[in-house]
Amino acid sequence: MKIKCPYCEKFLNTPDNIDITDYIGETVKCEECGQNFNLSREDIYIKTINFSNKSTYQMIDSVKNINNMAGSKLTKDEIYQKEDIKLNLKKQKEEQDLKTIGIGCLILIALIVIFSLFSSLFSSLSSSPLSSQTQKETRKEQIEKIFSVWDGSNYGLTKHIKRSMNDPDSYEHVETVYWDKGDYLLVKTTFRGKNAFGGVVKNWVTAKVNLQGNVTGVISKGP
Repeated sequence: MKIKCPYCEKFLNTPDNIDITDYIGETVKCEECGQNFNLSREDIYIKTINFSNKSTYQMIDSVKNINNMAGSKLTKDEIYQKEDIKLNLKKQKEEQDLKTIGIGCLILIALIVIFSLFSSLFSSLSSSPLSSQTQKETRKEQIEKIFSVWDGSNYGLTKHIKRSMNDPDSYEHVETVYWDKGDYLLVKTTFRGKNAFGGVVKNWVTAKVNLQGNVTGVISKGP
């Protein structure tokens, strides 16, 4: 078998001990013109001997019986079958590689979509009115625990006021109001009690109270 360059139409020197059909589809460089080309079945010629005993080369497609080749036992169909098997295996591998890449891309896209959906859902739930309402209700319940359900006084501030009175037993709660400042509450309590002379006077105290009900500092106070 010989390889004929499709550019300069020169026959390339090929070893006699190899099967050129094994290299169909691979790149071949012409030693005459230097061009590179992909070897196809049409580039392969077979040496035959005509009736005048002259050697010629014919394309594989033009030879009906490869047994005309000197020393060859393969038929044309066998060569074609061998070539088709190689091409089919190569095609199957390429298709499998493409399928693997395609499946990987689909999985990646699906994961991205699922992540986006969960992120959107979480954001919606976090910013939804229901979620905000739940947070407000939870905070309200937390604040209500540090105030008396009977008169609305703050437990912590009441204790603080009684400790500073001359007669703690004379303490009488009048009114308590508060402002939610986020990290703490600003609580103002108005009360009555006996002074050092035994007279009942009205006073008020404004203090910072944490969410656990403890007084962290007195802001102002007065009669």
